Amino acid sequence: MSICIVSPHLDDAVLSCGTLMQRMRSDGIPVVVANVFSKGTNSDNRQAEEHRVLKVIGGQPVFLNELDAPDRDPQFVTPDQIFFGAIDDVPNSFIDHVASRLKDLFEAHDIQTAYFPLGAGNHIDHRIVHAAGRKIKGTDVLFYEDRPYVLWPGILTGRFDTLKLGTDIPRADRGDMIETVGQFAYQNLLPKGAFTDSALEKYISQIDRPETLNGHANIAMSLTATEVEVKVIYEALKEYDSQMPLIFPDFDIFKSNSFAHERFRSGEDIYCERYWKVREF
Repeated sequence: MSICIVSPHLDDAVLSCGTLMQRMRSDGIPVVVANVFSKGTNSDNRQAEEHRVLKVIGGQPVFLNELDAPDRDPQFVTPDQIFFGAIDDVPNSFIDHVASRLKDLFEAHDIQTAYFPLGAGNHIDHRIVHAAGRKIKGTDVLFYEDRPYVLWPGILTGRFDTLKLGTDIPRADRGDMIETVGQFAYQNLLPKGAFTDSALEKYISQIDRPETLNGHANIAMSLTATEVEVKVIYEALKEYDSQMPLIFPDFDIFKSNSFAHERFRSGEDIYCERYWKVREF
């Protein structure tokens, strides 16, 4: 038996599930990393990075070689379109196509549990992969919190509200988002003007408690990383030369940003990964 971490892009698995990957390796459980949107601009270099990264942290890369959003669809080219374009503009047939390819991969690799992104942060490719995960039957499916996006207080609450999923965790509010604008290095990757103009309001507006719910999400597993595991995660991430200078330029920023998020969430200075189970009504 193996597990599969379904990674929208070439870095999402390690960013979000680095502790899980190390624990599985220690237990002798094979980890398959299914990189979905792994073809497009600079993809040859990024695939080479992925091989180096997974040698550090443990895992077998698989590249589905679907095109990144800007290379695939003219509706999702600009940052504003990528982060705020409607998922309803993605044909159901394409989401079914992604789900079908993943089902075939799970069967070929004898996957017992698959980990999909929640889609927190709103990147269209993450939302597509999340939607595909909701279609999977016959394989145990859990959903991980998309780092680094989820570090910003309010992002997770806004995502669950958008999905109309109830949870039992404390809610962040719009004031929490405004108060923490610019405190996380990864925010340099978000749309230009995201923290001053209309884009900020788009993020904030996602915090809107729905009147009716489509389901409920509960935390199925929490993993608190040791100091050694945190260092291994960053050592692996450093191999992503094309991405990390903008996301986490050095280990101190990586650690301080991660702890700041957790301090807001639980009051503790820890690095914690949480995995969710979704029950639909």
